[in-house]
Amino acid sequence: MRAGFALGAFAFTCTLGVAGCAKEPAAPAPVPQTKSATPANADPAAIDVAAAKAAIADGAVVLDVRTQSEFDAGALPGAHLIPHDEVAARMAEVEALVGPEREKTVVLYCRSGRRSGMAAKILHGAGYTVINGGAFSDLR
Repeated sequence: MRAGFALGAFAFTCTLGVAGCAKEPAAPAPVPQTKSATPANADPAAIDVAAAKAAIADGAVVLDVRTQSEFDAGALPGAHLIPHDEVAARMAEVEALVGPEREKTVVLYCRSGRRSGMAAKILHGAGYTVINGGAFSDLR
């Protein structure tokens, strides 16, 4: 009798364990959508030269995030200089260029795409639609 009771208790415990594991995991919470057209799951630092050129042709705001001396040596027509390490401190200038409703896309570039990628992450985090154009030489 004791063996039967122990076996029954073991079977009951195993059934509870299996039944408890059979539940479907909760669905992940949806990613909140921002006004930014840059997809929420996209890496804003990823370089996309073709998209940058198309956005520039459509009237995007162009930010050169290189140094003053690099900018003085040559820049894209209409580009605005805000060095990458000053972007966070100069958000008011970005807003003045893009508009308070952030209606324009911002294309960023530097010498290789590294600094523009860092600046793109900052602006994307602030809700701007950004495209890392990468290297100045690729956008000329």
